[in-house]
Amino acid sequence: MNLTFYLATWIPLAVVVAALAIYRNMMASHEDESLHVLDGDAPQVAAQIKLSHRLEVIERWGKILTAVLVTYGLVIGVMYLYFVWQQGAKLPQ
Repeated sequence: MNLTFYLATWIPLAVVVAALAIYRNMMASHEDESLHVLDGDAPQVAAQIKLSHRLEVIERWGKILTAVLVTYGLVIGVMYLYFVWQQGAKLPQ
């Protein structure tokens, strides 16, 4: 059994999750944390809403991809352990 294919697909997924986390942190650093409620602040309110929605989308995808990454990693780990166990069972006594 060769796990190279599975690791070759898991590693780019891990890179995507890490890049998404970095991107989300970069976007959040531009967030204006003060609350704008006056009529003159309408453009700032619209920008806050837009950024908030964008951060929610990024966060949702981050959670989904992180769950996929962890599950896929656990499956690869179980496959590896099963492979090692099968190789140990085949050793001559």
